[in-house]
Amino acid sequence: AVGLALRMAEADPAQVEEGWDFVRIALTGSAADRFAAAARFPVSGARGPFSATLDRIEEVLRECITNRVDCGDLAWHSDVETRLPGVLGIGPDRLLSALDRVEQARIAAAGNGNPQGIAGVLLSDLAHELRPGAPAGRNAGAGHG
Repeated sequence: AVGLALRMAEADPAQVEEGWDFVRIALTGSAADRFAAAARFPVSGARGPFSATLDRIEEVLRECITNRVDCGDLAWHSDVETRLPGVLGIGPDRLLSALDRVEQARIAAAGNGNPQGIAGVLLSDLAHELRPGAPAGRNAGAGHG
């Protein structure tokens, strides 16, 4: 994907790290950590910078899938397991379901919803999808399902 490659090459490292941090909190953070992370977003403006955040979260999940299905030579980051310990043990079906959750959040953001609320639901949904023992699937989570 040439567009993705150009965005990643030109991206501010701090912005790129934001996607990794978001997924890391969903994967390993407590409910309080997820709440605090969601509260850092503004209460309005979901169509602007928040949509860019969703892009970065999606890129991280795609990196996880690429590494998980042994296509690491196609990945931008070979250190996925270091950045997100345990993520390579998550099945591709659950990672794809997590991507679906990001798409649901993108739809909510396009309606100019509250970024804090959208982020809170997304963090909860991703935690449900990515944590051990969670059933995968569109309707398995507590959020949008």
